[in-house]
Amino acid sequence: MPAIETTPALVERVYQTLARNVATVRKRLNRPLTYGEKVFYGHLAEPATAELEAGASYVGLHPDRVAMQDATAQMALLQFMLAGKNETAVPGWKTRAEGPAFAAARRALRAGYGRDAVEIGCGGSIPFVGPFVEVLGGVPALLLGLEDPPCNAHGENESLDLADFTKAAHSSAHLLAELRKFEG
Repeated sequence: MPAIETTPALVERVYQTLARNVATVRKRLNRPLTYGEKVFYGHLAEPATAELEAGASYVGLHPDRVAMQDATAQMALLQFMLAGKNETAVPGWKTRAEGPAFAAARRALRAGYGRDAVEIGCGGSIPFVGPFVEVLGGVPALLLGLEDPPCNAHGENESLDLADFTKAAHSSAHLLAELRKFEG
């Protein structure tokens, strides 16, 4: 199997395409989109012209390993779709990446990795986060996905590059220092 080199430029192009596709579909539908819709519509081959009638339309997709590298989540999503369910047993969660803790995380990741972080808005299906957020009074959940696309997260031969692990550890230390400033 040929190696696919994931460069910062490639990742940036992929996320720009996802954002552009989601914006196109949101404008067409004239309504906000759910997380699942964003993931799905973000990968449309023809977002400006694809028919979008749920349960009736056939669409072309361009899936990628950058935005949805979690093989377990992909399988769970497929099983959920095939089961014909309308809701999950544990609700998903979402948060706005706003406020001082998120700004602190951006600064910490920049300090640890030497470049700005890419925010992709995933993790909403992790079952314990919603209940934790509820128990903690609605405090925004901040999750850091410290992995790179070739790591094959939750899949066969999962790995983490040691240089990335070191940068993640430095970022975590910077984040703790940043958050300490908020103690009252």
